[in-house]
Amino acid sequence: MLRYAIATCALVLAAAPASATSYCHGGSLRILLTNDDGYQAPGIRALQTALGDAGFAVTMVAPATNQSGSGAALSLSLIDVSNPESGVYAVAGTPATTVLLGVSAIFPANQKPNLIVSGINTGANVGAATPISGTVGVTIAAITQFAKPIPAIAVSTDLVEGTDPTTSANLQHFADVAAFTSRLVDQLVSKSCASGAGLLPRHTAINVNYPPLAPTSTAGIKMAVQGRTPSFLIGYVNAGNGQYAPTYGAAPASPDVPQSDTVAFSQGFVTIVPIDGDYTAGPRADSDQSGS
Repeated sequence: MLRYAIATCALVLAAAPASATSYCHGGSLRILLTNDDGYQAPGIRALQTALGDAGFAVTMVAPATNQSGSGAALSLSLIDVSNPESGVYAVAGTPATTVLLGVSAIFPANQKPNLIVSGINTGANVGAATPISGTVGVTIAAITQFAKPIPAIAVSTDLVEGTDPTTSANLQHFADVAAFTSRLVDQLVSKSCASGAGLLPRHTAINVNYPPLAPTSTAGIKMAVQGRTPSFLIGYVNAGNGQYAPTYGAAPASPDVPQSDTVAFSQGFVTIVPIDGDYTAGPRADSDQSGS
């Protein structure tokens, strides 16, 4: 199933020529690993283990604290960075900032990352959640803010039980999603080395969402398009003393665009959506008056 998804991705996305494939000639693929939940979150730690065990050279440059919902925002002031353990940098800034800082100031000039991996986020980033997601914002920064764009993958999932990501069931789920991600990266590397093309097309990232299911219970893997309908609603209420607290609620069910990730995800599919950070309205812009 994974092989089929990558083959489908190859048809949809004609990869650009690779400019540096040292990982095909005895070197390790260099990965900058980040997220928006913070460097100690169980999702990113699961990825660190899985990608490292697969033989990839992983350096974690991630927010020091939770930065969920920050999109592709940047921190444009003095930034504190600590190095709490080998190969791990904790950045007092937004997720997108970690990419710019990591690439420009932490990775050596002659050993820049070949790939950015962001996640595993606690909570799916499908449909209308995609553009406000810090997890996805990382990938937008990677493919738009460098003269030489860096291919990137965002990975998100819902918890399988409760709201505590550190339960044994949720930790096992993160490990399963991390194993899937590692296989996905391995497939991209194999395809790149066989064809001489890059891991992904220039200015392209992929947004992966894994349903809250065991690997044997998923419906499969589906290439999709970003949905338009929200899966949850965010508001604010007056909490007194000049403060307002966020509120969260389920969005009412509504139709979505054809082949949407929202529908496929709800059906139990692992969804893969190619994204490019281009906010130009498509041809529907002149005729779609549904919001008026």
